[in-house]
Amino acid sequence: MFVSATGSDSAQCTSAAPCRSLERAYNVATGGDVIEVAAGTYPDQRVPEGTKSVTFRGVAGNKIRKLHSFASNVTYDGLDLDAGQTKTTGAVYETNGERNVTFRNGRIGNVVDEKGAMIAGSSNTSPTNIVFDNVEFHDVLVRTSGVHNECIMTHAPGLTIRNSTFVRCHTMDVSLGRGDWWGQPPYGNVTFENNVFAHSINGSGWHYYGLAWFIGKFENARVVNNTFENKVRMDGEHIGSGPYSGVWANNIGGGWQCLPNVVYRNNIGTACHSSDRAVSPSSSCGPPACQSLQTMPVGWVNPQAYDFHLRSDSIAINAGSATYAPTTDRDGRARVGAPDVGAYEYQG
Repeated sequence: MFVSATGSDSAQCTSAAPCRSLERAYNVATGGDVIEVAAGTYPDQRVPEGTKSVTFRGVAGNKIRKLHSFASNVTYDGLDLDAGQTKTTGAVYETNGERNVTFRNGRIGNVVDEKGAMIAGSSNTSPTNIVFDNVEFHDVLVRTSGVHNECIMTHAPGLTIRNSTFVRCHTMDVSLGRGDWWGQPPYGNVTFENNVFAHSINGSGWHYYGLAWFIGKFENARVVNNTFENKVRMDGEHIGSGPYSGVWANNIGGGWQCLPNVVYRNNIGTACHSSDRAVSPSSSCGPPACQSLQTMPVGWVNPQAYDFHLRSDSIAINAGSATYAPTTDRDGRARVGAPDVGAYEYQG
C-alpha cells in the first residue's frame, strides 16, 4: 500500500493510485499490511482507533508536520516528524492510551512552544508496550515565557526507549510523569537502553536535568548503557517509599539515588556499588544551572558538538559489565569482550 503527498483519499492506496493521508491508508489496510509513505511534505496526520497490525514505512525524504495516533498494534518506521519550527496543536507525536505501538528509525522535533512527543497514560499499571527505537529527538524549543516543554513527556507504564538521542531539548529530554490529577497509580516497567541524553536547555543556557523520574515508583526498571550529560532527577515522592527493584548498570552520569534492592553495576559518575566509579563532577553542568561550564571527566570526543563517542583515553572503555550490556551499542556496533560504559562502544 502507498501514501503520497500528491495522492488522493478517494484512491485505494495502490502504487498507481496512492492515498494522500495516513488515516485513509489505515482505513483501507488489513492486518499485516505495510504502507509506504513516499518522500514529500505532509500536513498534520491522524491514525484512527483500531487494533490492526499495520506498519507505516517512510521513504527517505518524507516529512510529516504532526502525527496523532489512536491505534494499537501499529509500527511507524522511518518517519520524519518535523514541525518546521512552528507551534503545533498538541505535540508533534502523540499517542492516546493505546498499546503495542513502536516508533523506530525516525526523527521527532523542530517544534516551537510544544512538546516533541506526548505519550498518554493508563488507568492501571499493566505495560502499554510503547517503544521508541533508534529515534533522534531534536530542537524542541521555547520561544514564549512560561512554556514548559520536553522532547518526551510520558505517562505510559511499560515504556521502552532504546538506541535514541536527545539534543536541543528545552526544559527536559524526558519527563517520566504520572497523571495523579486524574488518579493514575504509580507504575513501573520502564526501560532505557543505549540512549544519549544531551543536556537540556533553559533559554540560551543549561537546564538542571535531562531525565526526570516523576512516576511514584522505581519498580522492575532497566536502565543500562545510557549516556547522561547532565543530572538525572530522582528523589522523594517521585520515586515513592519502595520497595524498589530493577537494574541500573553501565551508565555514564549522575544525580540518581542509591536505592535498596536495585542492582547497581559499573556506572561512572554517581557510585552506588563497589563496581561503580565515582568521578567529580559526577555530571556536566553549565550556566545558568551552575556558575561555569563543568564537563565530567569521562573522555568524550566533543560534547560541545554533541559527540559523546569515546576517545581512546576514556575511562569508560572496557569498564562495563557484560552481564547487563545490550549486544550492540547506540550505533548498532557489537559490544565484544568487556563492554564500554555508556551508549557508545569505542571502535579504535
